[in-house]
Amino acid sequence: MIGEAVYGYWTPCFWGLAVLAGFLGWGSAIQRAGSLPQTDWGLRCAWGMAFVTVSGGLLACLSLAAKPVLIGMVAAGALLAVLFCGPSLSSILTNRRSTLGVFGFVALILLFYAAFVDVRWSNACDDDVAYFVFAKRLLDSGTLIEPFSLRRLSAYGGHSLLQAVIWAFGSQKSLYILDAGLCGVVLAGMIFGSCRRAKISIGCACLIAGAAILLPVPRINSMSQATGIVLFFALFRTLRNSAQRTPRWQDCAIAGMCTAAGM
Repeated sequence: MIGEAVYGYWTPCFWGLAVLAGFLGWGSAIQRAGSLPQTDWGLRCAWGMAFVTVSGGLLACLSLAAKPVLIGMVAAGALLAVLFCGPSLSSILTNRRSTLGVFGFVALILLFYAAFVDVRWSNACDDDVAYFVFAKRLLDSGTLIEPFSLRRLSAYGGHSLLQAVIWAFGSQKSLYILDAGLCGVVLAGMIFGSCRRAKISIGCACLIAGAAILLPVPRINSMSQATGIVLFFALFRTLRNSAQRTPRWQDCAIAGMCTAAGM
C-alpha cells in the first residue's frame, strides 16, 4: 500500500516466529500464574494466542490496539518465553537423541511455515475490501469501530487483530503467515503433545503431527480457518485436562478465554 514501509521476505519471516514465541511466552505465563500442571508447548501457544486476542480486543475497545502496543505485546511475550522455556529447552538438548529429534521436528515445521511467508495471491472480493483493510485500519487507528460497515459488523474482529499483529512488520502479502503458517505449526504442536500424553512414541507422534499439518485446506481468501481449529482444540484439551483432576476456577477462566477468542 502507498506510504507504508516495504519489507522483504526475511523480516516478516522472523517476525512471524517472534509472534509464535510471544504466544508461547504468554501461554507459559498463564500456566505459571494459574499453577497448572506442566503441559506441551502447542497448548501453551494456543493459550497465548487466545490471551493476545482477548486482551487485544479490550485494548481495541479503548482505541489502544495500535502498532506500538501490539509490538510491545509480542516483545513481552517473547521475553516471557525465554524466561520460562529456556531452562526446559536446555535440559532437552543435553540428550543427543532428543536433540536430533528436536532439530528434525523444527526443520519440518520451518519448511512448512516458510511457504506462507510471502503469498502474492488475494481475493479481490474479500481480502482487498475487508480482511486487509480491517487489519491495516487497526494498526493505524487502534480500533475497529466502524458502525457503517456491514462486513465489519458481521464479525467480532479477533482474526483481524491477529492479522494486524502480523502486519506490524509485514504487508498484506504476509497475512497468510497467521492462519496457514503459525496456526499450522501450533496445531502440529498440540497434536504432538496429545500423542505424547497418550504415551505414543516420539516417532509416531511426529508422523501423526506431520500428517495433520500436511492435510490440504481449501482457501479462497485469508479468512480464519486453522485459527478456529486451534482455539477450539485448545478449549477441548483444556476441558479434558480439567476433567482428569479437580476442576478449579483457573480452568474455567482459560476455557472462557479460548471460547471468546474462537468466536
